[in-house]
Amino acid sequence: VTALRQSYAAELQAQRLAKTTIYRRLTMFDRLGDPRTATKADVLEILEGVDVGTRKSYLSLIRRVYADLILMDEIEVDPSAKVRSGRGKTYEPRPITEDELSRILRIGGRIRAWAIMGAYAGLRRCEVVQVEREHLLMDERGPTLLVPNGKGGTHLTIPAHPLVVEVLEAAGPGRLWPIKVDTLTDAWAYHLRRAGLGDCTFHRLRHRFATQVYRSTGDLLVTSKVCRHRSISTTQVYAKVADRRPYDAVMAI
Repeated sequence: VTALRQSYAAELQAQRLAKTTIYRRLTMFDRLGDPRTATKADVLEILEGVDVGTRKSYLSLIRRVYADLILMDEIEVDPSAKVRSGRGKTYEPRPITEDELSRILRIGGRIRAWAIMGAYAGLRRCEVVQVEREHLLMDERGPTLLVPNGKGGTHLTIPAHPLVVEVLEAAGPGRLWPIKVDTLTDAWAYHLRRAGLGDCTFHRLRHRFATQVYRSTGDLLVTSKVCRHRSISTTQVYAKVADRRPYDAVMAI
């Protein structure tokens, strides 16, 4: 990814574009993780929770990045081509249920490990495949996880849940799963269909992580920080789902 980014930056500079234009395109390139393996779902994740104007601006920028990469012969297909520029239906997160999570964990093997990284660390697929044993760190607070190559090229640390620590400590040095995102996606779908859990997409694990953090803290800023959201408006979508106070208030009548 680093080499591709350098080539892309050189291409943009060769076009003599304004510095702000180059900055915006490279920033969006970073948010896509690895544009060569990003999917329509990854594009939708960038667009989720933003207003109509911002959505249109982001989508236009994403399509420009992909148009550049196609001209550079780095990719052949633009995954944003079939994404609507309008808001469409209201986005509602669907956190995986505790029963579904329990059944997934019982599958065992790498499916269990991936599920832990999604449900207890909120990692995206593109982050999971880059996790290394060395990303488990210690500071004065306890074990932390360095989130690898997160969206926007960020390298942030989050508290490491005991189950996350268990997965990493059992691994050898280097990357735990040196595979492509598509390989993870296909393996996940295959095993979950066999277990009768075909509706449990990997991203629903991240929904579960976000809603659980908000339920336990009631703090949007803390939730936004551990989820690595660039906008608090994205976090508010999860907070709506996690907030039980209206339900509890009515039930208490």
